[in-house]
Amino acid sequence: MDRSLHATQPDMIAVSTPTTDRTMARPSTESATKTTERSAVVLALFGPSVGPCVGDFSTTYNRVNGRLYAATRAILFYSNLFGFERRLCLHFSDIESIESYRSTSIRIAMVDCEDHIFRKFTNRDNVLRILKE
Repeated sequence: MDRSLHATQPDMIAVSTPTTDRTMARPSTESATKTTERSAVVLALFGPSVGPCVGDFSTTYNRVNGRLYAATRAILFYSNLFGFERRLCLHFSDIESIESYRSTSIRIAMVDCEDHIFRKFTNRDNVLRILKE
């Protein structure tokens, strides 16, 4: 079997094998672009006080679909459905615990005894690991 690897563009890798021909982006370029875009969205929605964004995830909060953003200083939720915006900012200084809840949910317990439950994660364990870092 002859496998060859050759570059077609500086930011692309072409992989050719006898059974497949595909072009894929380099991981470092793709992840750097996504991180910059996420941080710009978080900055525009929540301001600079929450820090840069390290991850974003699709979720449901109180039966409203939206995005959960993990920033360096806070956990953020944003939804905009039919012009109705919902924003939630949970600063890490106010969070008592972050734990898995039922099969696909995450519960965030606050210092003031309020619980926030985020549901319907595709990969809850990965989200939980990022939020606890």
